[in-house]
Order: sequence, then structure tokens, then C-alpha cells
Amino acid sequence: MKRQHNLDTPKSIVRRTYVQIDRFIRSHRTVAIAFVVASILIVAFAVKNSYSVGSCQKQASIRIIDETGGRDPKTRYIYPSPDRRVDSPFYNYVTKISKHFFLKIDEIEKCKGDKISDPQIELAFVYRPLISRQIQPFNFDLKKSNDTKYIDSPWLKLTMTKSPKLVVRTAFFWNERQFLFDQSVLSGARASPTETLLPIDRIIYTKFLRDYSVNDDATLSASKEVRAAVLTDLAKRIPADLMWLFLHSGKLDGLRLDEMGMDRAIEQQVDRYIDLTKALLNRRFESIQTEQRYSSILNLKQLFDLDRYRIGRIRYY
Repeated sequence: MKRQHNLDTPKSIVRRTYVQIDRFIRSHRTVAIAFVVASILIVAFAVKNSYSVGSCQKQASIRIIDETGGRDPKTRYIYPSPDRRVDSPFYNYVTKISKHFFLKIDEIEKCKGDKISDPQIELAFVYRPLISRQIQPFNFDLKKSNDTKYIDSPWLKLTMTKSPKLVVRTAFFWNERQFLFDQSVLSGARASPTETLLPIDRIIYTKFLRDYSVNDDATLSASKEVRAAVLTDLAKRIPADLMWLFLHSGKLDGLRLDEMGMDRAIEQQVDRYIDLTKALLNRRFESIQTEQRYSSILNLKQLFDLDRYRIGRIRYY
């Protein structure tokens, strides 16, 4: 693993500036909350007005669910920024998945403007960050019956029935911990979460980071064997998703770029994350199976190119 990126002076300035801005945003949570509240309305409105007039999204129920209740300072992930230089991976994810979803619905049964017979569509996009506290996890009721098809996975949950008319309920999860966990498994980690990956309290996160940093610094000059033993020991007490993040984050002037590394990793692979979700949707709509369950990224190797999703190195510029 590279511990120090050889950057020229302008790039170093950019990265230092990013860290300073991030700290500034965290210290202005009231402003962040206002942006988030406004952004939920903006995203929902944009989704409703992005596609052809004849498709079912015009009468669909579409919700954007921020599980932090507006307490996450990283507002750029929630709303479409008017500044074209600021990327919004979450908004990109919502708009592209919505468009693909409604195209698939139109292939099955087109809406005619009759609410009694037209498909009933309910979509929820759930924003679940790496670090937060006291969130209220969104509970998707995975109703099952003899005439209901469903998919149950960490990335999306869906139920679909055609009696007496087409009813589709879906929840898409933008889960930063799941994204990191996927990368850890693809990197060889032997881990399987027994429950949903929920945000970590910052105090607990900091303890894990400190534990890793202290041991990492202490083995800078150690042999490969000693370092491997230390990392193996750390992996026993640090969650696999965080372990992958710390291993791949690197440093700048002694500052570990952990959260910045996560943001860059997501921005780097957001299109692959979208492709993964589309592949799951395609399989559900095209299959005659009643039940579809996927608990690990490795379960998807038959319907998605995992090598395209895997991150070998985080790109910071």
C-alpha cells in the first residue's frame, strides 16, 4: 500500500483545501440541515420531471429518505449542486436508477392515465452515511404472498404483484458502509455481516481509526512478516469495511485521508454501483422466480462483472 502520494504542489494544495472545507462544513451543521431539507424537495421534483410524458413516473410515489434527519454535513451527496464543479454522486444515482426503473416498468405495462387500472409504483431512495448517530433506519416491509415476486438484498428490496393490477414497491439503499464492505470482500476479506450495516457513531469510528493509525505508524520500518501479523490482528477487531478504508486511504502531511478516501472511492465507482443496481433490477423483472435473495457481493458474479466494481487504488485527482 502506498502511504504517501507523490503529488506536485497544486495537487497538494487542492487536497489540503478539501480537508479544510470538510472541517468547515462539519462546524456549520445548521446550514447543512437547511440545505438537506431543501434538497429532498429538489431531488424528488427532478425525478418526477426527468422522463417521457407517457411513462408511469408521473403518478408514482417517490421518496428521498435521509436517515440522519438532516444531520449529515455532507450535503453535496444529497442535493443537485448548482455549481457544476461539485459532483453529487447520490443525486446521479437517484436520477439514473429512477430512469432505468421506469423504462423497465414501461416494458411490462404502460400507464394510460387511469389510476384505477394503471400500475401502482412506490419508490424510496435511502441515504445511509458511514458516520452518524441516532438514526432511524428505514424499514421496508417485504410483504410476501403466493402471487408476489420479490428481491431481498443490501442494495435494493422490491416486491411486485400483478393481482388485480401491477403493484411495485422498491427501496434503493445508498449505504456507504455497504459500498466499503463490498470492496473489502472483493479484496479478499472473509467477512459476512449478520445484520444490516448501519452508520457508526463518530466516537467509535475515531477509536477504530486511532487503533489502526497507531499500529500502522509503529510498523512503518518493520518487516513484511511483522506488518502482516499486525494487520491480521487489527482485522480481528476492526470491522471489515473500515479496515479496507484505512488500508486504502493513505496520508498527507501526517493526516490520514480516511473520509476523503471514502468520498473519492464512491465518486470513482458510482457508475459501477449504478450498474450493479440496474443488473439486480433487470434480473428481477426478467425472471420468473418468486424469491431472489443476495446477501453478498460474491452472489452477483453471474449477473454483474465484479472486476469492474472492484477498486484497486483510490484516485484522489
